[in-house]
Amino acid sequence: MNKNGFTLFELLVVIAILAILSAVAVPNLIAWLPKHRMGLAAQNVLQGLNKARSHAVKNNRTVVVIYDTGTNSFTAFVDDGSGSADADNDGRLDNANNWIQDGSENTVAREGMPPGVQITAATFGGAAQVRFDNRGFPFDLADQPNGGTVTLGNGQGETCQIQLLLTGIARIL
Repeated sequence: MNKNGFTLFELLVVIAILAILSAVAVPNLIAWLPKHRMGLAAQNVLQGLNKARSHAVKNNRTVVVIYDTGTNSFTAFVDDGSGSADADNDGRLDNANNWIQDGSENTVAREGMPPGVQITAATFGGAAQVRFDNRGFPFDLADQPNGGTVTLGNGQGETCQIQLLLTGIARIL
């Protein structure tokens, strides 16, 4: 008699092996996840800065990056005054270079942080925003050349910093 299939004993052995493997693997996966999310968030911030700088140079425009700890996100936009008027007839749109995304100014990048990761600080000359000029150099609110750092944190007390140098180069520390 030729019977195909598995016996109940064989199935129970396989289930027991899978249970043991799961008991070992799941805690390691849970411990690894916050570090992975922190790395992902740091890469997102780095890419956002690089994209903003690149867009400023490529399109000969001013690009502002604003970090918001309240919404745990950042936005990069072209600060050229699009959608505003030139009421004083000086040849420059009134809302250009005002550090506020108004009118129809183009969004270059907008990104929220992954679950469990917070923007704990962003400091560029005392403010949580930086502007790239058309040459790709960073400036602060006082129009002074200034780099800065963005600090990320998670619930496990780990932190990560992204540094923006005066040359406009960003790097993860």
